[in-house]
Amino acid sequence: MNRSHAVRPVQVPEFRAPGDRGRALRGLPKIRAPATHNDRVRTRTAALMPVLLVAASAALTGCGGGAKAPAPTGSPTPAAHDEGSPADRLAGLVAAAADKRYVARYEYSPGGRKTTSTITVTLATNGSWRFDVPEGGLGGGTDVAVAGNAAGVYQCGLGDPKSCARVAGKGGSVPAKYDPKIERLWLSWLGILGDRSEALSIDSAKNPTGVPGSCFSVEPTAASLSSPVPSGTYCLADDGVVTGARLSIGSLTLVGSAAAAPKSVRLPGPVAAGGAVPTTSPSPSRTPSASASGSASASPSAAR
Repeated sequence: MNRSHAVRPVQVPEFRAPGDRGRALRGLPKIRAPATHNDRVRTRTAALMPVLLVAASAALTGCGGGAKAPAPTGSPTPAAHDEGSPADRLAGLVAAAADKRYVARYEYSPGGRKTTSTITVTLATNGSWRFDVPEGGLGGGTDVAVAGNAAGVYQCGLGDPKSCARVAGKGGSVPAKYDPKIERLWLSWLGILGDRSEALSIDSAKNPTGVPGSCFSVEPTAASLSSPVPSGTYCLADDGVVTGARLSIGSLTLVGSAAAAPKSVRLPGPVAAGGAVPTTSPSPSRTPSASASGSASASPSAAR
């Protein structure tokens, strides 16, 4: 007997992906394949690359392989030998001169004269000093010296016989009547040149012929009513030794090299009243008048 049987639909169980608990595969968004180990390594390397580059640069800079840091931008650093303005450099040399003690000879030509002589400068270690100035007295007619020690200031005639006179107390100045003036360069003018508060214009200058060291031109500024030092050229060596000058009172040039200083200076002669010698020539003595000479010559004629 043929019986027809109704065909029942076959129920297909839902397929679930392994590990996908409770969620049907059908209708889900497309799932990307999980990242592999190599993918994770590449991602971390890319993220760390900037840090690695910075660290490598710092290591190269600091290592002892000779690599140098990049030069800073901006204005270049001044050279080591650049000590500032001419006034700064002169002040430095003057500071060295303040403590310098020595004996030196200078070729000296007084202002207004054509003659040249050799002066001797002695700066002793105990602070005493002496300047021997040929033709410094009686308008060039005799040699003189000025000296200073703990007892005072002296001016001496170097004729025959030699004699000295005390003309000022300790730390004083030689009176104008007996002053050859050249000693002022060491005793007072150098200190003024190093004082930046003075109204002076200071610039570098060309060295005069035969003068070593560094030279500076010095002029008073418009603000100065009278210059505390003579205008002109002043020259000094790096150790503070005066090497030359071109001033209104005269010109001087160092002869040879400076020698070691003695412990103290000695006066060239005994101290005596009237031992100082004026720097200027004495006034000429009065001559007999013409009338007197005529009378004198007429008397014998009348007698005859």
